[in-house]
Amino acid sequence: ATASENNPGALHCNLDEMVEQIKSLREEGYQVIFTFQHQEIYRWNPTEEMIADSRRMADAGATIVSGSQAHQPHMLEFYADSFIHYGLGNLFFDQLYWFDDTNKAFLDRHIFYDGKYLGVELITVQFYNWSTPTLMTPEARSAMLERLFAESGLSH
Repeated sequence: ATASENNPGALHCNLDEMVEQIKSLREEGYQVIFTFQHQEIYRWNPTEEMIADSRRMADAGATIVSGSQAHQPHMLEFYADSFIHYGLGNLFFDQLYWFDDTNKAFLDRHIFYDGKYLGVELITVQFYNWSTPTLMTPEARSAMLERLFAESGLSH
């Protein structure tokens, strides 16, 4: 972490402070959407630390916890009253073909109505021509969702 008063850069999160902010916002009636810039890993399953930190934010009251760091899609879970998507995958990066799934991503569209979270639409995209996100074909979408649900332990 290199950020300081005189130097821009990254700074480690103060998770205790974030927990208190989430609790305070929930008490005020807000639906909290929390995003992490967490560890960058190239696999569907998050690290134990990512799971613990995400669940901690959910336990504090976040309705949605989403990982913005992932260069490939990660699993999701429904945890208590929260939706956690550990990593959406690339959106505007150029790691195309670094690993099997770095050319795929989710664009999660969250739906709220009258102060209530109704759910998520999982939009699937694939990249062509280095950073051109394109909606997946029905066959590719089906394969990606099957993989997501299997990795997430949600397949039947």
